[in-house]
Amino acid sequence: MPPISTHPRLNPTRTRLIGWFAAVVLGISFVTVVALLILSIVYVLPLLFLTALLMLVVVTPVLLLTSLHPAVDVHDDGLQVIPLVWKSHFIPWKYLSHLTRHRLLGPEPTERSGQQKVEGLMIVGNRGKWHFRIVGLFAGQRGKPVFAISDRTHQDFNKLRFNLKKSLPFHEDNE
Repeated sequence: MPPISTHPRLNPTRTRLIGWFAAVVLGISFVTVVALLILSIVYVLPLLFLTALLMLVVVTPVLLLTSLHPAVDVHDDGLQVIPLVWKSHFIPWKYLSHLTRHRLLGPEPTERSGQQKVEGLMIVGNRGKWHFRIVGLFAGQRGKPVFAISDRTHQDFNKLRFNLKKSLPFHEDNE
């Protein structure tokens, strides 16, 4: 069945380049962490173990980049989510909990800066992939799967927001 609306990320060429870069960085980081863990066990060097943990912390923003703003196709029975690096998958409406304000956007622009306000929503789920759960940890959703949409990342943002608000309740999280 064709989607009700399709909302790819803005600037597909740049998105593809960022996706390749993120995949390479994640791959190199994974190999590095495994190598550091093996070396720390073989040579009994606790400092290498701590370095491996630090490497995991350093690579976290790249992991967020790959999952935070996926391309989205809206269907009658759910959303097709297409992350930057990870496999595309379908999420039925029953596994999506609610919408909330986008907590990972920058601060509100001041009048003097001349910048426009960035609008965005976060979609909180009940079930989801591990990389969306990591986004949920950083978004203050206690590890629930989360992904986001914004007017700076998605084509036809207003139509996407309208379609999501028809199907999901909005909760103002004041935690």
